[in-house]
Amino acid sequence: MPSTAILAAVKEKGTVFEQSPFDGVLGFSRHDDTTKTPKGDIVHFNFMASAKAQGLVKANIASFFLGFKAGMGGGAAILGGIDERLMKPKSELQYHPVVMKSNGNWALRIQKLYLKSDPKTNYCNSKVAKKGCLGVVDTGTSLVVGAPPIFGGKNGLLNKIQMSSDCSNADKMDEIRMVFEGSDKVYKLEGRDYTIMLVAGETKQCMPALKTADSRIPETFPGQPEMPLVILGDVFLRRYYTAFNNEDPKKPTIGLIEANSDVQVQDPDAGV
Repeated sequence: MPSTAILAAVKEKGTVFEQSPFDGVLGFSRHDDTTKTPKGDIVHFNFMASAKAQGLVKANIASFFLGFKAGMGGGAAILGGIDERLMKPKSELQYHPVVMKSNGNWALRIQKLYLKSDPKTNYCNSKVAKKGCLGVVDTGTSLVVGAPPIFGGKNGLLNKIQMSSDCSNADKMDEIRMVFEGSDKVYKLEGRDYTIMLVAGETKQCMPALKTADSRIPETFPGQPEMPLVILGDVFLRRYYTAFNNEDPKKPTIGLIEANSDVQVQDPDAGV
């Protein structure tokens, strides 16, 4: 884009930057700063805000389809709107309000987080989560990562997920369920959604695609001390087509709908 400001990082810490051969990160945070050029033109540091201001996209909406099945079908990023072909047929996006004090992240209030077999135990309604959990919807995180008070310890959700390393119960895992602020709709992750299966010849090894956050990830965000963090990464986004709507920066929303499991994303020139 002709009038977009960027910040260049010349030094980065962490093995991910050493091991991953990419040139940079294009972020879609809600945070936006502006500056003026010597000519007096206003320049945005937010990619989507800049694109909308220049009339390059119809709406300040970025939506993502990561492929319903891991490693199959391909994915797509739509800048400026949504593509109904990527949604489960005859369905509509359900929009939820974004928690504003979340460091510019796309975060939802998780009102309920429980297992299908034990609906009375709400991991986001306890002494450590008095106002629910802060669910950050993040395409840059592979797994679903939860703060230690939610996922860790003998009473944490991860301890209730008894996954056999030999994959013998892979199809019998309990269903994880979530309800976000804004509706009573229940979002589900079946066992197959949160199972990582490693195959070497005839040998299979399974592990949960769920992880307790380590010390590098804060348990809560400033301004939200009673909302432990849960990062809803690609494990969640693979099942749900997601639209990040920042048309009104004062009232941003996230739209969710089950992804179309039959879609095969082809070469951009060939369409979907």
